[in-house]
Amino acid sequence: EVRDYVRALVGDQARQFHPDGFFFESTQYRGRAHGHHHERDGLPLPPFESQLLDISFSAADVAAASANGIDAASARRGVHDHLARFFATGRTAQPGEFAQSVPELAPYLQWQNQVTESLLVEIKCDLGGIHPAPLLLGVDHESLDQHYVSIYNRPAHEIEPVVSKAIAA
Repeated sequence: EVRDYVRALVGDQARQFHPDGFFFESTQYRGRAHGHHHERDGLPLPPFESQLLDISFSAADVAAASANGIDAASARRGVHDHLARFFATGRTAQPGEFAQSVPELAPYLQWQNQVTESLLVEIKCDLGGIHPAPLLLGVDHESLDQHYVSIYNRPAHEIEPVVSKAIAA
């Protein structure tokens, strides 16, 4: 239902107002950390465990992934078991070691990326019949027409390499 709503909303706005583009700031699955001014973590975590905590295993995601042949329950169980051990012992995991012990996680994460990428592709197709077609702008998917880079509170010598890398991509 949400996908249909977003597609209808963008299409309606495009037909009524003929914008040059639509900016999609956060189309992928977002983790807890998404901008320094939002974070309020009271417990610093190693990067890998923080990434694992960021993965959505909502009932809707697990059901949809499972319906698409993804063993989401095993991926969830593997992440849960590791995090339970980590919080009990403080023992962190190496990403490669973890990937071997929980092989179901990679297809699940790929499925999540496909969910959001396919929505952008569908929106682009919907807008194809509108002339001129509005651009899809944003920060995080290949299907976007233009990409943006945001850098907060950094000195110039740190900004230049990031912008140069983004331009080269």
